[in-house]
Amino acid sequence: MKKVQIQILIILIIAVVGCQKSADTDLPEGVHKGVVLETKAATSYTYVKVEEDGKEIWLAVRKSEIADGTTIYYAGELEMKNFQSKDLDLTFDSIYFVQNFASNLDALINKEPEAADPHMGAVKTEKKELEVATVKDGKTIEQIYAEKETLANKKIKVSGEVVKYSASIMGKNWLHLQDGTGGEKTFDLTINTSEVVKVGDKVTLEGVLAVNKDFGAGYKYEVIIEDAKLVK
Repeated sequence: MKKVQIQILIILIIAVVGCQKSADTDLPEGVHKGVVLETKAATSYTYVKVEEDGKEIWLAVRKSEIADGTTIYYAGELEMKNFQSKDLDLTFDSIYFVQNFASNLDALINKEPEAADPHMGAVKTEKKELEVATVKDGKTIEQIYAEKETLANKKIKVSGEVVKYSASIMGKNWLHLQDGTGGEKTFDLTINTSEVVKVGDKVTLEGVLAVNKDFGAGYKYEVIIEDAKLVK
């Protein structure tokens, strides 16, 4: 009789442990879990090395204090290869920029999604009252939206005032340009570039127009000019 009771007890222990393990590893779709091994603080981000499923990977999260050994849950990741952090003078072979993370699963699931980084996706900006002359052979921002299908993958010029600027993000500088044209959803243009400018600068830039650009992790653009250069 005692032997049977011991066997039943062992079976119950195995069942409980198995359920706990299943609950811990059965994450919702799109959610990842890792243990923090190392962190590096930069101007806009904290770079976090985590162990996940026996592998070590780097994440970039919004600037935060995260202790080594912490378990974090994250979702909405975008991989960048050969990413150079100018802040750290360090190049990551692969790093995932993370939209949302938390120290426990319930917090991640129940929290509101984080706003997109200021250089990416749809950023809310107020339309400024501007009058910016169109450069020769250039397009207004309103024209770029209206003619996007024709202009897609072509090099174009645009002039305007820098209303937002974020430096050294994913190897590029990101800015938002306005020229006074455009309607409710077509007055602001996102541009990435290696050029250095500042908010308030009136500039002319030339680059290739991408249409319906999707970087993943919810970062989408109706139009974006990439790898732009200043036109002197």
